[in-house]
Formats: sequence, C-alpha cells, structure tokens
Amino acid sequence: MLQIKEVINLTIFKNFKLVAGKNGLENTITNIDILEYEWFNNGFDVFHAGNFIMTSLFFAKDNPLLIEKSFARLIEKKISGIAVKTVFFQKMPLNIINMANDNNVPLFLFSTEYMEDIIIAFNELLKSKQNYLLFEEKIYELLTKTNNEEKINSTAREINPHFKNNLITFYLTFHNKTTSPREILNYLNRLFYKQYRETDLSNISLVKYKSGLIIFYTFSDNDNCLNNINLCHKILQHFDISPDLFRIGISNKHKTFTHFDQAIQESIYANQACYITQNAYVYYYKSEIYLYLLPLLEQSGIRKKIQTIIKILSDYDKKYTSSLLQTLICYVKNNGEIAKTATELFQHPNTIRYRLQKSRDLLHPHLGNNDFYEQIFIIFNLYLMQNKLE
Repeated sequence: MLQIKEVINLTIFKNFKLVAGKNGLENTITNIDILEYEWFNNGFDVFHAGNFIMTSLFFAKDNPLLIEKSFARLIEKKISGIAVKTVFFQKMPLNIINMANDNNVPLFLFSTEYMEDIIIAFNELLKSKQNYLLFEEKIYELLTKTNNEEKINSTAREINPHFKNNLITFYLTFHNKTTSPREILNYLNRLFYKQYRETDLSNISLVKYKSGLIIFYTFSDNDNCLNNINLCHKILQHFDISPDLFRIGISNKHKTFTHFDQAIQESIYANQACYITQNAYVYYYKSEIYLYLLPLLEQSGIRKKIQTIIKILSDYDKKYTSSLLQTLICYVKNNGEIAKTATELFQHPNTIRYRLQKSRDLLHPHLGNNDFYEQIFIIFNLYLMQNKLE
C-alpha cells in the first residue's frame, strides 16, 4: 500500500496544489481512477475504498451543483483523495473545501499533467515499492541464514543485473532516530525516475533495509576506486540528497557476486559504530573493538546475560544505596586500573577494591571464578554500546 504523502513526492505531482483535507495525507491508495462520465451513466459502483480519484469535472461544467453531489458519492465510497484538473473550474466552492476537510479527504488542483501519465507513474511506483520490500526480504535472508555462492550471486544479480565485479556498500540511517522509516521510502520514491532512467547509474542501486538506506556502488576490475566518504557524498549529491542528514557506515571493498552479504553486514556494523562513537561516518576497517563486539549484540543469549548482570547490580545498589554498577562501568572504561577509577569516582582505592570484590561475589553464579575482568570488560562494553544504539 502507498500513502498519499508518498505518491505526491513523485516529480509528476510537483505542481499539484493541496487545497483541503491535509489531515488525510496518510490515507492509503489502492488504485488511481478517473471520474468523467460516471455521473451520466450512474457508474459510481466502479469506485472503491482507497481509490484516488482524478477528474476534470467535465460532467459538471454546465451544472456546478453536480460537484457536491459527485463528491458526496465518492466520500461515501471512502475514497482516499481527489485531484481536480482545472480545465473547467479554477477553484473549488467553499462547501467542497469544507466537505474534504470534514472527511479528511485530500483535495488537489492541477493543470498541465496528463491523467494517463499520473496513473503510469503511480503503477511504476507501486511496482517499485514491491521491489523494495522484496529486496529487503532477500537481504534479510542473506544476513540471517547460511548462504552458498550461488545464492549470494543470484541475489546480487536480482537487485541489479548490471552490477559490476567489485562492490562498496554504504548503509545510511538518519541522525535523528525518531525519524519515521517511511522517510527512507520517500527518498527512494523521489529518486525513482532518476535512478533507473540515467544509464550512467546502472552500476548503483539504492535499497531500503529496516530503518536505513543501502547504497550499492559497483565498479570494474580496472577502476581505481576508493571506499571513502567522498564517494558516498558524490553519490548522494548526484541524487540531490544532503549527506548531513545521515550517519554512514562504509564497508571494505569486496567481490560483488561472492561477498555481497559480507559487504552489507560490514556497512551495517560500521553504521552502528557511528552512534557509539558519535561520528557522522565510520569505516568498517577502522571500527576497532566494535568490529568484534557488535556481532555479539545480535545473540539473544548474550543480551539476556547482560540484562541479568545489570539487574543484579542495580537491585543491590537500590537496596543498599551503593554504587557497584557505576564502579564497574568506570573500572572497565579505565582499562581495569584501580587508581584511575578511584580518582574519577573520588573514592579511596580500597573502596574500589571492596566494591569489585562485592561485585565478583554477587556475579559469581553467572561469571564463575576465572577471567572476571575479561568478562566484565565485554559485558559492560556491550551494555554501553546497547544503550547508545537504542
């Protein structure tokens, strides 16, 4: 399903003027239909809930009262919106404006666009969105299942049969995590025509994945291509997208048809590292310890263990007004140095030693006797990373 606010982002809708019903822009469109002669042959049964109606109001050119009657019939059908081509009427009567507002039915005026072109654009967009969902599902399968080279190869070619032999992947998510994932679709919708109608972009594909946008950039064996942020910025600027909106994870270079899944995963991990380090972009090969720790956060057993450890310490701190959790976090952050931890927390080193021993005793059933520091180093780094990613 497409929402009206998605569809009107298409270039062909750029001169449409919204004159009423702005509260209905999230209405979903099932189809676009034309109303011209239905009034004369009583054919309103052809319209259904969710239809977006276009009309020139030809049938009402000699009797404007028919506008209200026809709109009332359409609203009874629970249509999603109406667009009037200003051939016979340059503006809508006030009662029609009120009717559209009262029923949250967006009402647009347009003048030059051909209705048939609008229908074609809508159908192409609907097909494109179906492809986005299909590709997203295929990428999810690549990242969550064991794949052979044939599966990796076929998925890459299905996304874009014109891909070249080598690949760099960028994963982009909004700086502002409260931004709706639908905004990614809005960007893809606006790029639809430019992306697929310019032959020099055949080596690039943009695909929605979860709350982000994957950019696949492929190049031939003879191309001297650098996987740097400048390349990503160049691609975004070509599509008139501001890089400042996003945090960007950048993969290593890979062979497209054998390491397609690896490149995607690297860019996603690098993107997550952006939020942890508070950087606008991160290269996978420079993501340091996060390169090893981020995959652990995907394991439900690890997440459950973190939750258990934090709860034990938090419950103790709450009951006895102590600071075991804060002390362990500070201790790990200072690489296990008691003196630095004591200084930062304004405590005597012996107080820190006592808290560490108390924590060790409390956590013994879950961590055992050995490698206490190594285990809490991993657990608390994961805990801090998890907080920054939420």
